[in-house]
Amino acid sequence: MFSNNWLAVLALAVVALAYVAIRFLDRKNFNWNLLLVLSLVAGVCVGLLFNDEGWLISGLRILFHDETGKVYFSNNLQYVALIVRIYIGVTEAMVAPLIMLAILSAVMSLDNSHKLKTLGGRSLFWLLFNTIISIVFTIGVSLFVGVGKNVNLTIEGLSAKRYENINTQFIDVFEGFFPHNVFRELSENKVVPIIITALVLAVAYISFDNKEKLEPFRKGVEALKEILFRVIGFVVDLIPYAILAVGADAVGTIGGRWENIQPLLVVIAVIIGLCLFHTFIIGGLFVKFGAGLDPIRFFQKLMPAMMVGFSTQSTIAALPTTINNLVTRIGVKEEVSNFTATLGSTMGMPGCSGIWPVTLAIFAVNFLGIEYSPVQYLTLGVIAFAVSFGTAGVSGTAVITATAVYTTAGLPLEVFVLLFPISFIVGMFRTPANVSCAAAAAAIVARQTGELNEDIFFDRAPQGLDTH
Repeated sequence: MFSNNWLAVLALAVVALAYVAIRFLDRKNFNWNLLLVLSLVAGVCVGLLFNDEGWLISGLRILFHDETGKVYFSNNLQYVALIVRIYIGVTEAMVAPLIMLAILSAVMSLDNSHKLKTLGGRSLFWLLFNTIISIVFTIGVSLFVGVGKNVNLTIEGLSAKRYENINTQFIDVFEGFFPHNVFRELSENKVVPIIITALVLAVAYISFDNKEKLEPFRKGVEALKEILFRVIGFVVDLIPYAILAVGADAVGTIGGRWENIQPLLVVIAVIIGLCLFHTFIIGGLFVKFGAGLDPIRFFQKLMPAMMVGFSTQSTIAALPTTINNLVTRIGVKEEVSNFTATLGSTMGMPGCSGIWPVTLAIFAVNFLGIEYSPVQYLTLGVIAFAVSFGTAGVSGTAVITATAVYTTAGLPLEVFVLLFPISFIVGMFRTPANVSCAAAAAAIVARQTGELNEDIFFDRAPQGLDTH
């Protein structure tokens, strides 16, 4: 049932009209990347117009204020936020089956266990090497800029109780890597146990000499994967609509808390700058010298996946589109894209496991005036690297990684609570960095193993199902 706040309904109507315009432009074959930018700009405008602390709402409150001081116009973007939650929910619903089917399909397509070891070893190396680079650059830039110094904020009265019970003990994290109840882990999108379960099933399949009796199982996996990829294509078509809602919701979320965010602008700028640098410069160098591909063309072809990550703030939610782009637009063979990109959604994520927690930790060190030695900064980097193992790339991962680094490094969680409001802002840039890292690693592995089809990359061959 609709709220009695007619302004919330009006905001929804404005978004609906914007959707009609997006649909019109899309049918006219309007440039896809430019359409995404226009959608984001439109969303920001809607957020500025209807957010609870905007000039329009302030004027209406003056006009409609009653004697008791009751405010009629609040939560004006509630239905727009609902669109965001629905889209994220739908995309994440495909995560568990996609990971299971992708790993099964990739490993079963390998000839033997030796090839599996080769593919796994190369994928791990490039994913983790990427994360190490992000940690090193983050420590250097954060120290050079001095994030956290001369910040006029206080942690008095802030409570860290909601974060104190987050499990960050290594023994618990390690135990969580292994499956306990496969159906529960599938329903909860617990990525590492799902990957291990799929690997065990696939290795068992490879170990059979007579695979003819198992042919129905292999065909069933491939058929389900093809159906899921078709659904993925439908979801990708909705990206411009989702981005508009995300932009509006982000502005509405910031709202009147802008005064609290202003002192943290340096932190925001450093994190966004590092994410962009790592995405396009470091990622571009990996693509150029590791995979031997044109970085500009590479990122143009990967853009749909990066925009899904931008809008959902979830590497796993972007995983179906990442795999689809790698196979149909970049030319990475399915066995490599399925395996490496899936692995990259749970480890080696430079945005969430490197740039974000390390910047926040150095902020705490400078903000509190703690004297840190080079050895302590090295230890901080090692902690962040350890946290990068098995960190599921879902919305909310930033809380887990930052909390794990803070508690392991002995930093007060109250400082993290102070910084939490900026998470949503920088989250839109963290995730594309994760996506590009996984995609670059897949392209490099494909080049090294001879599984890269340059005809697809240069549009010299039929690409099959493409999504813009």
